[in-house]
Amino acid sequence: MLSWLEEGGDVKEALRKLRGLSSQNRNLAWELAVGTIKKKGRLERFLPRLLEKPNPPQALKAILLLSLFQLEEKKWPEYAVVNEGVALAKAFRLGGLSGVVNACLRRFLRQTPVLKFANPVEELAGTYSYPEWMVEEWLSLFGREKTIRTLAWGNGVPPLFLRMNRLKTNATEFYSFLAKQKFEWEKIERFDGFYKIKTPVPLEKFKLLREGKGYIQDPSASLAVRLLDPHLGEEILDACAAPGGKTALVAENGAKTTALEKSTPRMKVLSANLKRLGIKGVFLITGDFTTYAFKQQFAKILLDAPCTGLGTISRHPELRWEKKKADAVRLGAQAQVFLERAAGLVKPGGIIVYSTCTLTAEENWDVVEKFLSAHPEFEREHAERWISRDFCDLKGHVVVLPGEYETDGVFVCRLRKK
Repeated sequence: MLSWLEEGGDVKEALRKLRGLSSQNRNLAWELAVGTIKKKGRLERFLPRLLEKPNPPQALKAILLLSLFQLEEKKWPEYAVVNEGVALAKAFRLGGLSGVVNACLRRFLRQTPVLKFANPVEELAGTYSYPEWMVEEWLSLFGREKTIRTLAWGNGVPPLFLRMNRLKTNATEFYSFLAKQKFEWEKIERFDGFYKIKTPVPLEKFKLLREGKGYIQDPSASLAVRLLDPHLGEEILDACAAPGGKTALVAENGAKTTALEKSTPRMKVLSANLKRLGIKGVFLITGDFTTYAFKQQFAKILLDAPCTGLGTISRHPELRWEKKKADAVRLGAQAQVFLERAAGLVKPGGIIVYSTCTLTAEENWDVVEKFLSAHPEFEREHAERWISRDFCDLKGHVVVLPGEYETDGVFVCRLRKK
Protein backbone atom coordinates (compact mmCIF):
# COMPACT_ATOMS: atom_id res chain seq x y z
CA MET A 1 0.00 0.00 0.00
CA LEU A 2 2.74 2.47 0.97
CA SER A 3 4.85 1.61 -2.08
CA TRP A 4 1.84 2.17 -4.34
CA LEU A 5 1.12 5.58 -2.78
CA GLU A 6 4.74 6.58 -3.32
CA GLU A 7 5.47 4.96 -6.68
CA GLY A 8 2.21 3.84 -8.30
CA GLY A 9 2.25 0.80 -10.61
CA ASP A 10 0.37 -2.48 -10.71
CA VAL A 11 -0.52 -3.23 -7.08
CA LYS A 12 -1.71 -6.76 -7.85
CA GLU A 13 1.61 -7.62 -9.48
CA ALA A 14 3.42 -6.30 -6.38
CA LEU A 15 1.22 -8.44 -4.14
CA ARG A 16 2.01 -11.54 -6.20
CA LYS A 17 5.68 -11.07 -5.36
CA LEU A 18 5.12 -11.24 -1.61
CA ARG A 19 7.12 -14.06 -0.05
CA GLY A 20 6.86 -16.00 3.20
CA LEU A 21 3.10 -15.60 3.68
CA SER A 22 0.63 -18.39 4.29
CA SER A 23 -2.23 -18.71 1.83
CA GLN A 24 -4.59 -17.19 4.39
CA ASN A 25 -2.35 -14.18 5.09
CA ARG A 26 -1.69 -13.65 1.39
CA ASN A 27 -5.44 -13.52 0.74
CA LEU A 28 -5.86 -11.08 3.61
CA ALA A 29 -3.07 -8.83 2.32
CA TRP A 30 -4.70 -8.92 -1.11
CA GLU A 31 -8.12 -7.99 0.26
CA LEU A 32 -6.80 -5.14 2.40
CA ALA A 33 -4.53 -3.59 -0.22
CA VAL A 34 -6.94 -3.84 -3.14
CA GLY A 35 -9.91 -2.71 -1.06
CA THR A 36 -8.06 0.26 0.41
CA ILE A 37 -6.85 1.47 -2.99
CA LYS A 38 -10.35 1.21 -4.45
CA LYS A 39 -11.81 3.20 -1.54
CA LYS A 40 -8.89 5.64 -1.33
CA GLY A 41 -10.79 8.62 -2.71
CA ARG A 42 -13.61 8.24 -0.21
CA LEU A 43 -11.32 7.53 2.74
CA GLU A 44 -9.11 10.53 1.99
CA ARG A 45 -12.14 12.78 2.50
CA PHE A 46 -12.17 11.79 6.17
CA LEU A 47 -8.54 12.74 6.85
CA PRO A 48 -8.98 16.54 7.19
CA ARG A 49 -11.65 15.87 9.83
CA LEU A 50 -9.40 13.52 11.77
CA LEU A 51 -5.94 15.09 11.49
CA GLU A 52 -4.96 18.36 13.16
CA LYS A 53 -2.20 19.03 10.60
CA PRO A 54 -2.55 18.74 6.80
CA ASN A 55 -0.21 16.84 4.47
CA PRO A 56 0.68 13.86 6.69
CA PRO A 57 3.74 11.70 5.87
CA GLN A 58 2.92 9.03 3.28
CA ALA A 59 3.53 6.21 5.77
CA LEU A 60 1.05 7.75 8.23
CA LYS A 61 -1.47 8.32 5.46
CA ALA A 62 -1.15 4.71 4.29
CA ILE A 63 -1.73 3.37 7.82
CA LEU A 64 -4.77 5.58 8.35
CA LEU A 65 -6.32 4.68 4.99
CA LEU A 66 -5.75 0.97 5.60
CA SER A 67 -7.27 1.20 9.08
CA LEU A 68 -10.24 3.32 7.97
CA PHE A 69 -10.99 0.83 5.22
CA GLN A 70 -11.19 -1.96 7.79
CA LEU A 71 -13.37 0.09 10.12
CA GLU A 72 -15.80 0.97 7.32
CA GLU A 73 -15.99 -2.63 6.14
CA LYS A 74 -16.86 -3.78 9.69
CA LYS A 75 -15.40 -7.26 9.08
CA TRP A 76 -12.74 -6.98 11.75
CA PRO A 77 -12.99 -6.14 15.51
CA GLU A 78 -12.60 -2.39 16.04
CA TYR A 79 -10.09 -2.78 18.86
CA ALA A 80 -7.93 -5.07 16.71
CA VAL A 81 -7.91 -2.57 13.84
CA VAL A 82 -6.86 0.28 16.15
CA ASN A 83 -4.18 -1.82 17.85
CA GLU A 84 -2.78 -2.99 14.51
CA GLY A 85 -2.71 0.57 13.21
CA VAL A 86 -0.70 1.71 16.22
CA ALA A 87 1.62 -1.29 15.86
CA LEU A 88 2.21 -0.44 12.19
CA ALA A 89 3.14 3.14 13.10
CA LYS A 90 5.72 1.80 15.55
CA ALA A 91 6.99 -0.72 13.02
CA PHE A 92 7.55 2.10 10.51
CA ARG A 93 9.36 4.01 13.28
CA LEU A 94 7.07 6.98 13.03
CA GLY A 95 7.88 7.98 16.60
CA GLY A 96 5.12 9.87 18.35
CA LEU A 97 2.85 9.49 15.34
CA SER A 98 1.63 6.17 16.71
CA GLY A 99 -0.37 8.30 19.14
CA VAL A 100 -1.79 10.25 16.20
CA VAL A 101 -2.96 6.99 14.63
CA ASN A 102 -4.61 5.94 17.88
CA ALA A 103 -6.33 9.32 18.31
CA CYS A 104 -7.56 9.52 14.71
CA LEU A 105 -9.04 6.05 14.67
CA ARG A 106 -10.76 6.45 18.03
CA ARG A 107 -12.13 9.83 16.90
CA PHE A 108 -13.53 8.12 13.80
CA LEU A 109 -15.19 5.44 15.93
CA ARG A 110 -16.69 7.91 18.39
CA GLN A 111 -18.26 10.08 15.71
CA THR A 112 -17.73 9.18 12.06
CA PRO A 113 -17.49 12.45 10.09
CA VAL A 114 -20.45 13.14 7.80
CA LEU A 115 -19.26 13.80 4.27
CA LYS A 116 -20.93 16.70 2.47
CA PHE A 117 -20.97 17.18 -1.29
CA ALA A 118 -21.44 20.25 -3.48
CA ASN A 119 -23.20 18.55 -6.42
CA PRO A 120 -24.45 15.16 -7.70
CA VAL A 121 -21.16 14.34 -9.46
CA GLU A 122 -19.12 14.98 -6.34
CA GLU A 123 -21.63 12.98 -4.28
CA LEU A 124 -21.27 9.88 -6.44
CA ALA A 125 -17.49 10.32 -6.67
CA GLY A 126 -17.21 10.65 -2.88
CA THR A 127 -19.69 7.92 -2.01
CA TYR A 128 -18.30 5.29 -4.38
CA SER A 129 -14.69 6.50 -4.41
CA TYR A 130 -13.99 7.51 -8.01
CA PRO A 131 -12.45 10.58 -9.65
CA GLU A 132 -15.07 13.14 -10.62
CA TRP A 133 -14.14 13.18 -14.33
CA MET A 134 -14.93 9.48 -14.59
CA VAL A 135 -18.29 9.82 -12.87
CA GLU A 136 -19.18 12.80 -15.05
CA GLU A 137 -18.22 10.86 -18.20
CA TRP A 138 -20.40 7.88 -17.33
CA LEU A 139 -23.35 10.00 -16.22
CA SER A 140 -23.34 11.74 -19.61
CA LEU A 141 -23.10 8.42 -21.47
CA PHE A 142 -25.28 6.07 -19.43
CA GLY A 143 -27.41 8.05 -16.98
CA ARG A 144 -27.53 7.90 -13.20
CA GLU A 145 -28.96 4.41 -12.63
CA LYS A 146 -26.48 2.57 -14.86
CA THR A 147 -23.61 4.70 -13.59
CA ILE A 148 -24.36 3.82 -9.96
CA ARG A 149 -24.47 0.11 -10.82
CA THR A 150 -21.16 0.42 -12.65
CA LEU A 151 -19.51 2.30 -9.76
CA ALA A 152 -20.72 -0.25 -7.23
CA TRP A 153 -19.52 -3.18 -9.36
CA GLY A 154 -16.04 -1.69 -9.60
CA ASN A 155 -15.74 -1.75 -5.82
CA GLY A 156 -16.56 -5.44 -5.54
CA VAL A 157 -14.62 -8.63 -6.22
CA PRO A 158 -15.05 -9.75 -9.86
CA PRO A 159 -15.56 -13.43 -10.64
CA LEU A 160 -12.98 -15.59 -12.37
CA PHE A 161 -13.84 -17.10 -15.74
CA LEU A 162 -12.41 -20.08 -17.61
CA ARG A 163 -12.72 -20.61 -21.33
CA MET A 164 -12.68 -24.13 -22.69
CA ASN A 165 -10.07 -24.66 -25.42
CA ARG A 166 -11.79 -26.80 -28.05
CA LEU A 167 -8.48 -27.66 -29.69
CA LYS A 168 -7.38 -29.69 -26.66
CA THR A 169 -10.54 -30.82 -24.92
CA ASN A 170 -14.29 -31.14 -25.23
CA ALA A 171 -17.32 -30.31 -23.12
CA THR A 172 -17.50 -33.79 -21.57
CA GLU A 173 -13.89 -33.76 -20.37
CA PHE A 174 -14.15 -30.15 -19.21
CA TYR A 175 -17.29 -30.87 -17.20
CA SER A 176 -15.63 -33.93 -15.72
CA PHE A 177 -12.64 -31.89 -14.57
CA LEU A 178 -14.77 -29.17 -13.00
CA ALA A 179 -17.05 -31.69 -11.30
CA LYS A 180 -14.08 -33.16 -9.41
CA GLN A 181 -13.03 -29.80 -7.97
CA LYS A 182 -13.96 -28.53 -4.51
CA PHE A 183 -15.04 -25.11 -5.69
CA GLU A 184 -18.39 -23.90 -7.02
CA TRP A 185 -18.74 -23.20 -10.73
CA GLU A 186 -21.38 -22.70 -13.39
CA LYS A 187 -21.63 -22.64 -17.17
CA ILE A 188 -22.27 -19.19 -18.66
CA GLU A 189 -25.18 -19.50 -21.06
CA ARG A 190 -24.66 -16.13 -22.78
CA PHE A 191 -21.04 -16.93 -23.58
CA ASP A 192 -20.46 -20.30 -25.21
CA GLY A 193 -17.50 -22.21 -23.78
CA PHE A 194 -17.10 -20.01 -20.68
CA TYR A 195 -17.43 -21.09 -17.06
CA LYS A 196 -17.60 -18.94 -13.93
CA ILE A 197 -15.58 -19.99 -10.89
CA LYS A 198 -17.71 -18.91 -7.93
CA THR A 199 -15.25 -19.47 -5.07
CA PRO A 200 -11.57 -18.43 -4.68
CA VAL A 201 -9.14 -21.06 -5.95
CA PRO A 202 -5.32 -21.25 -6.31
CA LEU A 203 -4.85 -21.22 -10.07
CA GLU A 204 -1.35 -22.65 -9.97
CA LYS A 205 -2.91 -26.02 -9.07
CA PHE A 206 -5.02 -26.13 -12.23
CA LYS A 207 -3.60 -28.97 -14.30
CA LEU A 208 -6.17 -28.11 -16.94
CA LEU A 209 -4.63 -24.65 -17.34
CA ARG A 210 -1.06 -25.94 -17.46
CA GLU A 211 -2.05 -28.37 -20.20
CA GLY A 212 -3.74 -25.60 -22.20
CA LYS A 213 -7.19 -27.15 -22.04
CA GLY A 214 -8.54 -24.01 -20.43
CA TYR A 215 -7.65 -20.33 -20.46
CA ILE A 216 -8.41 -17.58 -17.96
CA GLN A 217 -10.36 -14.99 -19.93
CA ASP A 218 -13.22 -12.62 -19.30
CA PRO A 219 -16.18 -13.54 -21.53
CA SER A 220 -16.55 -9.95 -22.72
CA ALA A 221 -13.28 -10.40 -24.63
CA SER A 222 -14.97 -12.94 -26.90
CA LEU A 223 -17.48 -10.40 -28.23
CA ALA A 224 -14.94 -8.74 -30.51
CA VAL A 225 -14.10 -12.11 -32.06
CA ARG A 226 -17.78 -12.98 -32.48
CA LEU A 227 -18.25 -9.69 -34.32
CA LEU A 228 -15.15 -10.41 -36.44
CA ASP A 229 -16.75 -13.75 -37.39
CA PRO A 230 -13.57 -15.53 -38.51
CA HIS A 231 -13.83 -18.40 -40.98
CA LEU A 232 -11.60 -21.21 -42.18
CA GLY A 233 -8.77 -19.93 -44.35
CA GLU A 234 -9.56 -16.21 -44.03
CA GLU A 235 -6.49 -14.00 -43.87
CA ILE A 236 -6.90 -12.08 -40.60
CA LEU A 237 -4.61 -9.63 -38.84
CA ASP A 238 -4.73 -9.21 -35.06
CA ALA A 239 -3.07 -5.80 -34.89
CA CYS A 240 -2.47 -5.50 -31.12
CA ALA A 241 -2.37 -9.14 -30.20
CA ALA A 242 -0.84 -9.71 -26.73
CA PRO A 243 -1.55 -11.46 -24.43
CA GLY A 244 -3.21 -13.66 -27.04
CA GLY A 245 -6.67 -14.59 -25.78
CA LYS A 246 -8.44 -13.09 -28.79
CA THR A 247 -5.72 -14.33 -31.17
CA ALA A 248 -6.34 -17.87 -29.94
CA LEU A 249 -10.09 -17.56 -30.50
CA VAL A 250 -9.55 -16.28 -34.04
CA ALA A 251 -7.08 -19.05 -34.88
CA GLU A 252 -9.29 -21.67 -33.21
CA ASN A 253 -11.83 -21.01 -35.97
CA GLY A 254 -9.30 -21.98 -38.64
CA ALA A 255 -8.44 -18.50 -39.87
CA LYS A 256 -5.03 -17.85 -41.41
CA THR A 257 -3.93 -15.52 -38.64
CA THR A 258 -1.17 -12.94 -38.40
CA ALA A 259 -0.56 -11.56 -34.88
CA LEU A 260 1.39 -8.35 -34.41
CA GLU A 261 2.66 -6.98 -31.08
CA LYS A 262 4.93 -3.99 -30.51
CA SER A 263 6.35 -5.02 -27.13
CA THR A 264 8.99 -7.78 -27.10
CA PRO A 265 8.16 -8.94 -23.53
CA ARG A 266 4.45 -9.04 -24.36
CA MET A 267 5.21 -10.96 -27.56
CA LYS A 268 6.94 -13.60 -25.43
CA VAL A 269 3.79 -13.90 -23.33
CA LEU A 270 1.67 -14.14 -26.48
CA SER A 271 3.89 -16.82 -27.98
CA ALA A 272 3.89 -18.87 -24.76
CA ASN A 273 0.10 -18.67 -24.45
CA LEU A 274 -0.46 -19.80 -28.04
CA LYS A 275 1.97 -22.68 -27.60
CA ARG A 276 0.29 -23.83 -24.39
CA LEU A 277 -3.12 -23.68 -26.06
CA GLY A 278 -1.91 -25.72 -29.01
CA ILE A 279 -2.49 -22.89 -31.51
CA LYS A 280 -0.38 -23.56 -34.60
CA GLY A 281 0.17 -21.67 -37.82
CA VAL A 282 -0.13 -18.13 -36.42
CA PHE A 283 2.43 -15.83 -38.04
CA LEU A 284 3.94 -13.72 -35.25
CA ILE A 285 5.38 -10.26 -35.90
CA THR A 286 7.08 -8.02 -33.37
CA GLY A 287 6.61 -4.51 -34.68
CA ASP A 288 4.76 -1.20 -34.62
CA PHE A 289 1.38 -1.43 -36.34
CA THR A 290 1.60 2.13 -37.64
CA THR A 291 4.94 1.63 -39.43
CA TYR A 292 5.40 -2.09 -40.13
CA ALA A 293 5.73 -2.82 -43.86
CA PHE A 294 3.10 -5.51 -44.46
CA LYS A 295 3.39 -7.39 -47.74
CA GLN A 296 -0.31 -8.02 -48.14
CA GLN A 297 -3.79 -6.80 -47.40
CA PHE A 298 -6.15 -8.72 -45.15
CA ALA A 299 -9.74 -9.88 -45.38
CA LYS A 300 -10.33 -8.85 -41.78
CA ILE A 301 -8.46 -6.88 -39.14
CA LEU A 302 -9.03 -7.06 -35.40
CA LEU A 303 -7.93 -3.76 -33.87
CA ASP A 304 -8.11 -4.14 -30.11
CA ALA A 305 -6.70 -0.70 -29.44
CA PRO A 306 -4.61 0.40 -26.43
CA CYS A 307 -6.97 2.23 -24.08
CA THR A 308 -7.52 3.49 -20.54
CA GLY A 309 -8.90 0.07 -19.57
CA LEU A 310 -11.76 1.41 -17.46
CA GLY A 311 -13.91 -1.59 -18.34
CA THR A 312 -11.57 -3.71 -16.19
CA ILE A 313 -11.71 -1.37 -13.20
CA SER A 314 -12.88 -4.05 -10.75
CA ARG A 315 -9.74 -6.09 -11.53
CA HIS A 316 -7.25 -3.21 -11.55
CA PRO A 317 -7.82 -1.00 -8.49
CA GLU A 318 -5.14 1.54 -9.39
CA LEU A 319 -6.67 2.44 -12.78
CA ARG A 320 -9.27 4.85 -11.42
CA TRP A 321 -6.58 6.98 -9.78
CA GLU A 322 -3.90 6.73 -12.46
CA LYS A 323 -6.01 7.43 -15.55
CA LYS A 324 -7.00 11.01 -16.36
CA LYS A 325 -9.34 12.60 -18.87
CA ALA A 326 -6.25 13.61 -20.85
CA ASP A 327 -5.31 9.93 -21.19
CA ALA A 328 -8.66 9.17 -22.81
CA VAL A 329 -8.19 12.05 -25.24
CA ARG A 330 -4.60 11.02 -26.06
CA LEU A 331 -5.46 7.33 -26.54
CA GLY A 332 -8.50 8.25 -28.64
CA ALA A 333 -6.25 10.24 -30.96
CA GLN A 334 -3.85 7.29 -31.13
CA ALA A 335 -6.72 4.95 -31.97
CA GLN A 336 -7.63 7.28 -34.82
CA VAL A 337 -4.14 6.81 -36.25
CA PHE A 338 -4.46 3.03 -35.84
CA LEU A 339 -7.78 2.99 -37.69
CA GLU A 340 -6.33 5.08 -40.51
CA ARG A 341 -3.58 2.48 -40.85
CA ALA A 342 -6.06 -0.39 -40.78
CA ALA A 343 -8.13 1.27 -43.51
CA GLY A 344 -5.26 0.88 -45.96
CA LEU A 345 -4.53 -2.71 -45.00
CA VAL A 346 -7.98 -4.23 -45.39
CA LYS A 347 -9.20 -5.48 -48.77
CA PRO A 348 -12.29 -4.06 -50.53
CA GLY A 349 -15.28 -5.77 -48.98
CA GLY A 350 -13.16 -6.52 -45.93
CA ILE A 351 -13.86 -5.93 -42.25
CA ILE A 352 -12.24 -3.95 -39.44
CA VAL A 353 -13.41 -4.74 -35.92
CA TYR A 354 -12.45 -1.91 -33.59
CA SER A 355 -12.60 -2.74 -29.88
CA THR A 356 -11.52 -1.42 -26.49
CA CYS A 357 -11.94 -2.50 -22.89
CA THR A 358 -12.88 1.01 -21.80
CA LEU A 359 -15.97 3.22 -21.75
CA THR A 360 -15.18 6.80 -22.70
CA ALA A 361 -16.62 8.75 -25.59
CA GLU A 362 -13.15 9.93 -26.61
CA GLU A 363 -11.85 6.37 -27.14
CA ASN A 364 -14.97 4.79 -28.59
CA TRP A 365 -17.93 6.58 -30.18
CA ASP A 366 -15.91 9.69 -31.11
CA VAL A 367 -13.20 7.59 -32.76
CA VAL A 368 -15.72 5.70 -34.89
CA GLU A 369 -17.66 8.80 -35.93
CA LYS A 370 -14.51 10.70 -36.93
CA PHE A 371 -13.29 7.70 -38.92
CA LEU A 372 -16.57 7.25 -40.79
CA SER A 373 -16.73 10.96 -41.52
CA ALA A 374 -13.24 10.85 -43.05
CA HIS A 375 -13.77 7.53 -44.86
CA PRO A 376 -17.02 7.32 -46.83
CA GLU A 377 -15.73 4.06 -48.33
CA PHE A 378 -16.48 2.41 -44.96
CA GLU A 379 -19.82 1.71 -43.33
CA ARG A 380 -20.80 0.55 -39.84
CA GLU A 381 -22.54 -2.81 -39.68
CA HIS A 382 -25.06 -3.40 -36.90
CA ALA A 383 -23.74 -5.92 -34.39
CA GLU A 384 -27.08 -7.67 -33.84
CA ARG A 385 -26.48 -9.78 -36.95
CA TRP A 386 -23.74 -11.61 -35.03
CA ILE A 387 -24.52 -10.84 -31.39
CA SER A 388 -27.67 -10.62 -29.26
CA ARG A 389 -29.41 -7.24 -29.38
CA ASP A 390 -29.00 -7.13 -25.59
CA PHE A 391 -25.32 -6.25 -26.11
CA CYS A 392 -25.97 -3.52 -28.70
CA ASP A 393 -26.57 0.21 -28.54
CA LEU A 394 -28.87 2.02 -30.97
CA LYS A 395 -26.16 2.57 -33.58
CA GLY A 396 -25.13 -1.08 -33.64
CA HIS A 397 -22.02 -1.01 -31.47
CA VAL A 398 -21.46 -3.64 -28.81
CA VAL A 399 -21.50 -1.81 -25.47
CA VAL A 400 -21.20 -3.77 -22.23
CA LEU A 401 -20.83 -1.91 -18.95
CA PRO A 402 -18.62 -3.39 -16.20
CA GLY A 403 -20.73 -5.83 -14.21
CA GLU A 404 -23.71 -5.70 -16.57
CA TYR A 405 -23.33 -9.44 -17.18
CA GLU A 406 -20.84 -9.96 -14.34
CA THR A 407 -18.09 -9.34 -16.90
CA ASP A 408 -15.67 -6.55 -17.73
CA GLY A 409 -16.83 -3.63 -19.84
CA VAL A 410 -16.15 -3.44 -23.60
CA PHE A 411 -16.91 -1.43 -26.71
CA VAL A 412 -16.83 -3.08 -30.17
CA CYS A 413 -17.68 -1.79 -33.65
CA ARG A 414 -17.69 -3.63 -36.99
CA LEU A 415 -16.69 -1.55 -40.03
CA ARG A 416 -16.97 -2.82 -43.64
CA LYS A 417 -14.98 -1.48 -46.56
CA LYS A 418 -17.38 -1.07 -49.49
